[in-house]
Amino acid sequence: MWGGKGRRYPDLMGGTTISAIIEGDDLRVVRVREGLMGGRGESIGVIESALGPGGAERARAVLGRAGGGRLVLTVPSEWAAVRAISMRCAQWREGAGEVRRSVGGLLPLGSDDAMLGLIESVGGGGGYLIGVSAAQVRPWAEMVERASGKKIDALMTRHMAMLGLGLQDHERADVLEMGDGGGWGGGVVHRLSHGLVERLGEPWGEGDALADGSVVIGAAPAGVRARVIGAEELAVGAALAGRVAGGSFVALDAEPARAWGKWMMPIGALAVAGALFVGGGVWHEARLERASQRLDARIAQIGAEVEAVSDVRDEALATMALIEMARKEAAASSGKMLPALVSALESVPSGGFVYSVEISRDRLLMRGEAGRAGDVVRGIEDSASFEGAKLVSPVTTSRVSGGEVFDVAADRTKAGGGR
Repeated sequence: MWGGKGRRYPDLMGGTTISAIIEGDDLRVVRVREGLMGGRGESIGVIESALGPGGAERARAVLGRAGGGRLVLTVPSEWAAVRAISMRCAQWREGAGEVRRSVGGLLPLGSDDAMLGLIESVGGGGGYLIGVSAAQVRPWAEMVERASGKKIDALMTRHMAMLGLGLQDHERADVLEMGDGGGWGGGVVHRLSHGLVERLGEPWGEGDALADGSVVIGAAPAGVRARVIGAEELAVGAALAGRVAGGSFVALDAEPARAWGKWMMPIGALAVAGALFVGGGVWHEARLERASQRLDARIAQIGAEVEAVSDVRDEALATMALIEMARKEAAASSGKMLPALVSALESVPSGGFVYSVEISRDRLLMRGEAGRAGDVVRGIEDSASFEGAKLVSPVTTSRVSGGEVFDVAADRTKAGGGR
């Protein structure tokens, strides 16, 4: 269909990327010229109602004057289903097939329709599986390829594009997404550390704190002091993400990009200047950095090869984590955790999905989606394990499955093992 699989990001000397980003019904096109010091964006134009009547002609007019270079298409975050997974980019080549075969148990997508990618979580043992419906992306991708006369090199979600926003100098920075048309109600926030993802897609409500150096994608809510990022700047981020954070994510239906070490840009600058002989210091540290990266990748590869190969590996790991959590909590208190966990999971009707469950001695917090969020609240309330069930954030509609995304909390009862 489109040619993104196995493509590489540009070399050190830079290049040109035509970055197209979907905004509602429109498509914004930006030309990004990359160099040793980063990238510079130049707006080419906006294709209004790109899939509507006359959209093909408007697309040819805009993309026809974009010129040559890589072609990147970025889709809205709201199109994506996200789930934490015990996998890293170094394991993707060997493990992606298994994930795809069992994707129906991980995301509300069929294996034949799912376009999958991965974003690593820093400081954790895995990352976030990103899934988008190919049927939703296909009309846009085919329109872009027909109008430009070239294949798409990389398909991205906004989660991936934000890695190129230049937040690497901030120890902590949040990216707040309000969504197109308020699709998330209060919005979601992504927690970054030195420009890389720590936590992805946390619910955000008015008054919730943001770290210094944070940015907002979309209109900034009242009282929020953060730099506002428009679609044009996000398109530049999509073009640069592979250069500044390529080792930490896998674009949709692609293979892992080559990681760009933090010393690569200075070395490239020295080579251009003709400094062919470099003593110790930076050059020595650069070699150590690259050797360390290769060693980390090899260790991760060996870990992937040692793991048992089965279609249900990731589901088993997730279940083991829940059981381990329950065991530790049970050892710390006289209450029984597993019955409460089972009651919480059984409150989600058939066809629903649970993204995360947290159970303490006193409280339940659960996030997921179902046909009707109210059914989940009633199911928890009817359980002997919990009481006071309520929604703690606005219910939103998943653009992938059409189900209702919920965040529900409840108190544990004494009969259910609570204090």
